[in-house]
Amino acid sequence: MSQVLSSFLHGVPGAVSRSADAVIVSLPNAGDAPIPPGAPVFLSADGSGVTLTQADSAFERFVGIAVRIPSRAPEVYGANTAPYAVNDPIDILVRGAVVVSLKNEACEPGGAVWLTLEDGSFTTEETQGETIRLTNCSWRRSAEIGDGCAELVILSRNLI
Repeated sequence: MSQVLSSFLHGVPGAVSRSADAVIVSLPNAGDAPIPPGAPVFLSADGSGVTLTQADSAFERFVGIAVRIPSRAPEVYGANTAPYAVNDPIDILVRGAVVVSLKNEACEPGGAVWLTLEDGSFTTEETQGETIRLTNCSWRRSAEIGDGCAELVILSRNLI
């Protein structure tokens, strides 16, 4: 007899946590480094694809968050933690909710989302000259997700 899953924790970076209004597009990794699921991506200078956060990244070039490919079988691809290689197509959430790693312990629902330019990490706090605000994003929750993760909501599409 099969069992029913009674709870589902969305605590894995790059997991689409709510799919009702999720919009996912695919663009190639145009950078020079692999892009892990849950990482913010920016339109490349020539517009041919996306790259990881750079020191000169600006909100105007923000596309979305790299997400895990839900069609990959876990027994074949493990926890789907493998990064997208250079030139590989990347599934990118451009609107909807996704789990990301969070520097802070917790976030306030509806709170501002800041991105640290040095390492591309998400935070709830602004640091002058070191962070940019993702104005089309807000926090939904961090409780019960665990493992330093939080649910980020991309409220509207930007660029794509």
